[in-house]
Amino acid sequence: HFEVLKYRQTHRRDRLRFNDDLLETIAEERSASEGLLQARRRALTGCLQKLSPRDRTLIEHRYAGPHTVLEIAQQTGRPVNTLYKGLERIRRTLMHCIDKALAMAQ
Repeated sequence: HFEVLKYRQTHRRDRLRFNDDLLETIAEERSASEGLLQARRRALTGCLQKLSPRDRTLIEHRYAGPHTVLEIAQQTGRPVNTLYKGLERIRRTLMHCIDKALAMAQ
């Protein structure tokens, strides 16, 4: 919140400006959603552990490292399109797992 205000102060002559009410609303919504974000992060950790070792390795290479999908494809000898489809499937699996974990926690 304070970083945004500082930015606004240094860029006050820019054409695009947000009023204080909007910034306050954004800050309040962010604070209100913090608990949900933390719960989703905890659920993600558990869901990642449920993935197969191959899927978990692919996700780690893609998101925890500096590798692009093209680099991973070259390293693994798999087609780029196959990797994109695999990542999409894994992300969908993780999303369902997270949603299920949150629903069970309520």
